[in-house]
Amino acid sequence: MESSIKPNVENQAIDGTYLDQEFARYAQVAQGLMRDMTSSEDRRIAARYITQCSRMKSDSILIKHHRNRFFRYLLKVMERNIQNQTANKNVFVDLPEEMMKPNEKNEMKQWSADGRTYVASKIIPGYATLIYMAVTKNTEDNWDHDGFAKFSSYLPNVDTEEILRNTE
Repeated sequence: MESSIKPNVENQAIDGTYLDQEFARYAQVAQGLMRDMTSSEDRRIAARYITQCSRMKSDSILIKHHRNRFFRYLLKVMERNIQNQTANKNVFVDLPEEMMKPNEKNEMKQWSADGRTYVASKIIPGYATLIYMAVTKNTEDNWDHDGFAKFSSYLPNVDTEEILRNTE
């Protein structure tokens, strides 16, 4: 992607014509890469960065040089994105149907069939998604009932079943 001729910022003509021509070539490459992106969200993000760089008008050779360096980086990111696209646009297609339905708490938790893996997620609206995953080699670790079953022997006067009913 990089031009075989590296710009020497100090030796460029005052008008920075070379850097503008280089940027125009990069913009053409970017348009071609955008056509190969399958995600409309990725295309929208790439278009926003391309537009911002295109609107950057300056007579400063240094600014043009840095714009072009950033644009080369953007082209690499776009190319990597295309290489890593999945053929299956819905990566959640193999999840059980009940996991696809939103619940009132914006949470999801799932045990693997062998009881060795636990995955949970919680959506914090407008901020983030927390994801927790735990794996064990030994299913005797008493992961059931959020770990309370393991400690019931230490609590002789406590009704473990009552605690478990209140945690669910």
